[in-house]
This record gives sequence, C-alpha cells and structure tokens, in this order.
Amino acid sequence: MEFRIVALGLPNAGKSVYLSTLHHELINSLAPGVVLTVPLDERKRLTRIYDAAADPRTNSWPAATRANAKMHESKFTCSVASRRGGAIRLLDFSYVDYAGEWLTEPSEGSSLDQDLQDQIEKANVLLGIIDGRRLLEYLAGDISPHVYFYTRIRPVAEHMRAFAGPIHFVISKWDLLRHTYTLAEVRSRLFESQDAPWLREMVQTRTARQGLLGRTVGTVRLIPVSSMGDFAYLDGDGNIKKNVDRAPEPCNVPVPLVAVIPDLVGLALAQPATRQKQSSTDGSEPGDPATRIKSSGEAADSLLKDGSAVKMAPPPPAPAPNVGLGAGGLLGTAGGVRVAAMVAVMIGVPVGQALNRAGRRAARRTRRRYRRLRATELSRVKSYESGLFYVMHHFTERLKTFDRDYPDSLLS
Repeated sequence: MEFRIVALGLPNAGKSVYLSTLHHELINSLAPGVVLTVPLDERKRLTRIYDAAADPRTNSWPAATRANAKMHESKFTCSVASRRGGAIRLLDFSYVDYAGEWLTEPSEGSSLDQDLQDQIEKANVLLGIIDGRRLLEYLAGDISPHVYFYTRIRPVAEHMRAFAGPIHFVISKWDLLRHTYTLAEVRSRLFESQDAPWLREMVQTRTARQGLLGRTVGTVRLIPVSSMGDFAYLDGDGNIKKNVDRAPEPCNVPVPLVAVIPDLVGLALAQPATRQKQSSTDGSEPGDPATRIKSSGEAADSLLKDGSAVKMAPPPPAPAPNVGLGAGGLLGTAGGVRVAAMVAVMIGVPVGQALNRAGRRAARRTRRRYRRLRATELSRVKSYESGLFYVMHHFTERLKTFDRDYPDSLLS
C-alpha cells in the first residue's frame, strides 16, 4: 500500500521542522519491532534540519524553504519484524514539503503552481498547517479576525474544501500557546468565529454523513503539535528563542499520521479489487506479497466514487491508495460480508453493528477465520496480513490515547 500526504501551510509555518521531527520520532519510537526506512539522501536532509533546530549552541533556526526551491517528497517505508525471520514490508507513505509562498504568491511563467496542484490532486490526505505563532497573535488581539482568517487560513482552506479525502488541521508550535490557551478555547475562536463561517461550514459538510461501517465520513481533527516543546519560547520582543536549559520535547508529532493511516487502510481493504492476471514474464504468484501490494487503484477509486461509501459530492474524489489483493491471503478474500467483517475487526467496530441480520452468521465465521491474524503482539506476526493488523493496532491505540488527552480535537 502506498499513500501520499501533502501538508498545506504558509511561509514559516514550521512544515519542514515538523517533517524532520516526524522522521526523528518515527525512526525511534513507532512500535516494537516496526522499522521505518527513508532513502539515504532524504534521511541526511531531514537529520540536518532536525539537528539545526535542536542544537542549543545557537539561537538560529533552520532557514525557511526558499520560494524557488524544488519540492521535496520524503518517502517512508514501514516494515515489521516477522516471527519467521526477516522483515515484512507493510506500507509506504510519502510526505510532500515545499515553500509556503507557493500558496500565496503567483509565480507567473513558472511551473511551481502546477506542480503543487498536481501534488494536491494526487494526494490521499491533506493536512492544513496553522502557524501557532500567527494564531497566538490573533488570539491575543494583535491582528484583526478578518485579516487573520483572510490572509492566514483561507489560502490553506481553499484547497481543502474541494478535497474528498481525509483532512485534518494541525496547529504547529503549540508550545507557544498551551500555557495560555486550552485547545477548547482555540477551537472555539477558530471554528465558531463570525468572521469565518465558511470554515465551520466546511467541517460540518464533511462530518454530516455516515459511511462505511457506520463511521463518520470525513472526520476532521484539530491536532496541536509541537516539534520542540518548551525548548522553544518567545522572548520579550516576540522572537522565538531556544531554552538552553531544556531538551527538545516533541508533542503529538506522529498523531496526524496515526489519525489517517487506519482510515486509508480501511478504505483500501473494503473495496473488492480485481485480481491482476500475471503474465508469463511476471515471476510472482497470486498469493505472493509482491502481488498483494500491487496497484488496484481503479477498484479502490470506485469506492470513493460510490455514493453509498463516500458521499462527498460535489468535490472530485481523492486518488485511491495503491493496494493489491492476493488470492491466498486476507487481502484476497475481499467481497461483501467478508470484507465488512474484516475491516470491522481491524478498526475495532463490533461486527454486528456493521452488518445486517442476514449477514451476521457469515460474519461470525469470517471473524473466527481471521482471528489468528489479529496480531497485537510482535510474537504473533507471521505474515503480511498479521503484520498490518499489528501496526494498525498500535496506531489505533495511540489515537485512543490522544483522543482521551485532547477530547476537543475532534471537530464533529
């Protein structure tokens, strides 16, 4: 499976530092036995940015991405250690980083605007980055609500309104706000403001309908994130400085990723995919992992176009994740009752709630059949399917902890 994440944010919103911290956090503490790899040149670039931000010997911060700099696409590969030895490659996701000026400044005669639009159209997820420092100015009354929403929020939200895939809002530099404002207060000032009714209506439109397995279609969260924690602070002149007596303390950095991956995997698994016939030159068997992760984008795309699954007209559907279903494994038994039970088991929805009475008996059989694949411990990971369940289990547990600690994050 392969997913593409695009973060929309204005200049100096902290996109690059956030990405470098995400890389640092995921490499070190994703889940026991789970390995995240990045190509060497990209790993060096992200490490260089993080080290510059976390270095207490200097008060300088990594320079903002230049307006004419090329777009960076960081590709992450997630694998898990197998009980049978070796590592099982589970999913890939890419994160697109670019100069914030691309959202606000016209680049006449340049291909940059089209490059960004192409990335948005190919994205599976959009993250709207709200600059915590500028948000603090609005909350403190240093900038008028009309100017703030028009110049700081609308350029980001305009792209998100016409997007049918998952979206979330991410507040960067939360360390600058959390000692003064609660998330509930920030949420109210953003989404209940009379100066931006369109922002509230955008969220209400996405969360008003029910979709697959009774889950809300288009669930949107407001996620507070801090890349450095109290290592960064505002001095009396409003400049962000480094606290040499503190170490970087990232807060909620993996949460945006944790919030979207289970839903994307659920959507992908829920669509019966047409098995691709292997040519005589293709060395893989139908049940091989290589076959299971091949693209069946057309089939998954039809799920997003089907009004019974995702009712988000009139915006065009987001591109479907690449997913392949093999004949011999869990992913190869997609269809009707079986796939509904499968997705329900994975995301923790009681199967009885997902199916009608006629299908419950078959669902019970399916649930027993796949119980062995519900690996919540590393020692039970034996296959691609059980490895996927293992990682999704850890993701959903992290999300439950976040929802408990930040109940006002959910905007539905």
